[in-house]
Amino acid sequence: MRFLTVSHLTVYRYSEPVGLGEHRMMLRPRASHDLRLVKTSLAITPEPSELHWIHDVFDNSIAVASFNGKTEELRFESVVTIEHIESERPEYRLENAAGTNAYQAASGTNHWSATLADLVPGPNTIRVRAYDTSSNLSQTVARTFNFVVVSPINVIVTGSGTVSPNYSNKLLERHGMTLVGFLREPNFNVYAGSERVLDLS
Repeated sequence: MRFLTVSHLTVYRYSEPVGLGEHRMMLRPRASHDLRLVKTSLAITPEPSELHWIHDVFDNSIAVASFNGKTEELRFESVVTIEHIESERPEYRLENAAGTNAYQAASGTNHWSATLADLVPGPNTIRVRAYDTSSNLSQTVARTFNFVVVSPINVIVTGSGTVSPNYSNKLLERHGMTLVGFLREPNFNVYAGSERVLDLS
């Protein structure tokens, strides 16, 4: 993280004393996930008769100043100290039965994404780590998940038989399932493990 101080000075000078209308100033940055306001100050000369703060529809802080009397100079001096939380550079790698990939850069920083192209059926582990802008490495986080492959099955009946239930064009899990056909007169049955999934009568 880094602390930054931003100073802003605006001075208006007039050839003769003038009356001042209402002034609106946007000198204060918006806080966000990577920016925190530590300290702010606003000095206005001449001192306003009234000073208040409002938010616009975009959540900007706006100072509204009103003045009495006349002046030959108007001065706004703003000092803001912020803490900038630097973005991380995340990277990931995939581990599964096919092997372990090298770490690859993810897309994005605080909200990142990755495309996993080498998934295999069964357990897959993704490991994620990140470097900050000073090249400090974070702890590695790992998540394991089961990847299930599904494929449509196309059942065609020729003759006068029927299929019960009708699994045609349905997605069936292939991982951990072996479809075995047994031909028995006059029925034809398909089993997944010990469970009968198709009955052709």
